[in-house]
Amino acid sequence: FVTIIAWAAMAAGFAKLLIQTFPALEGQNTLISICLVIFLSVINSMGIKTSKIFTIVITIAKLIPIIAFTLIAVFFIKNGINQGNFTPFLQLNPDMTLSKAMASTSLTVFYAFIGFEALPVVAGEMRNAKKNVPKAIIGSISIVSLLYFMIIAGTIAMLGTGILQSNAPVQDAFVEMIGPAGKWIISIGALISIAGLNMGDSLMIPRYGASIADEGLLPKVIAKKNNKNAPIVAIIFSGLLTIAFLLSGSFEQLAELSVVFRFFQYIPTALAVIWLRKKDMENVPAFRLPFGPVIPIISIIVSIWMVAAANPINLIAGVIGVIVASILYLLLNNNKSKQVN
Repeated sequence: FVTIIAWAAMAAGFAKLLIQTFPALEGQNTLISICLVIFLSVINSMGIKTSKIFTIVITIAKLIPIIAFTLIAVFFIKNGINQGNFTPFLQLNPDMTLSKAMASTSLTVFYAFIGFEALPVVAGEMRNAKKNVPKAIIGSISIVSLLYFMIIAGTIAMLGTGILQSNAPVQDAFVEMIGPAGKWIISIGALISIAGLNMGDSLMIPRYGASIADEGLLPKVIAKKNNKNAPIVAIIFSGLLTIAFLLSGSFEQLAELSVVFRFFQYIPTALAVIWLRKKDMENVPAFRLPFGPVIPIISIIVSIWMVAAANPINLIAGVIGVIVASILYLLLNNNKSKQVN
């Protein structure tokens, strides 16, 4: 359910970016997003092989402009500092405290990092997963952080405070760097990138639902597959839910809602880590973590801090989501226990 919200946000983001690139499409945001979801759902129904080829091509293509901007930005940052484009470094509205500003901004910024928690899903197919999954998570977050820092630094170096007046600051910054071609390189690259993310979501989300249904925690019909071995019912169900969310909110609203739901998940996950450290499995701790309970406790504090900064409507939606999911889990799990007995 959380990943469906994230997909809705990503589809809305694709439409927003497409309209920024081609202003003649203004006002067609929802229609573009819905058409994208339907198109990707149809491709997904044709089987994983077709989707996999499409995803690999897009992944390679989207990295080119990201790396190009990052490398070129290196040569402009020093000049931006000399021109005072990084001053003042911190800008706050008069009615905003630093803590509140950081928390509310982080909700949107964090959306750029979601996905790292999906790495353990493929742990069963990794060699030495205990060692490699933590490395992969830390490595991916570190690399993505570095790229984002460089892109933001390059953009501020070129635009200064003008970044606040720009609807497409990275495009405008690249135009300043290399000329008019910069706009199209970034625009097309960003569209390819966000299309790839949408493709990944359309591929992954129905298979999450089908797997959960196979475990008996969702109705079995959701796991039903077509002759291409694609979970067709889950594809249709997740597509319809995504469209429903697209009809209810903008990219920013959906992105924040997705992050709020994720932090509702992170809190019990961190609590579970503390419990697993104490649980013995044949006289061996079930889970080891450096610094004892320090990391999960920090995770809980940060999660509560982030959730507290959310829009009250999204906060209420998160609470309702937890209650509904808990009731559904208890009902289905109870039925499963009765069947076993």
